[in-house]
Amino acid sequence: MRLSTAFSRALQQTVRQQIRRTEQRLRRRLRVLAPLKRAVRDQKRMIAALERKLERVRAAGGVRSATTHATEIRALRTRLQLSRANFAKRIGVSSGAVYLWETGRASPTARSLAKLRRLRPAGATSPRRRGRPRR
Repeated sequence: MRLSTAFSRALQQTVRQQIRRTEQRLRRRLRVLAPLKRAVRDQKRMIAALERKLERVRAAGGVRSATTHATEIRALRTRLQLSRANFAKRIGVSSGAVYLWETGRASPTARSLAKLRRLRPAGATSPRRRGRPRR
């Protein structure tokens, strides 16, 4: 056997070994990457779904904060001249719930908001703060 042939075979064998080692490292890394890619794909889907929901909320008139509801509920109860207990009875909730709404610690459910809208006197949309309060 010639020296060049022996050298060529040794070189080919070394190259094959290096290629196998590199392939093994890549396969290990791919096994680690596959779950991460799935997680990223799932998160992208979740973000897209949340963006669609946000667009629907914006189209419906936006999100209102608990403090907005709090001032409106308090003003409505005052305008109707009802105690917390009587106001709560008319809506069908506890007086504690009304207290939490008025302080902004909780928000009314959709059902309770619908009942509140029915209680609102004609023409009244939100509390107005003009001039001095009536006595």
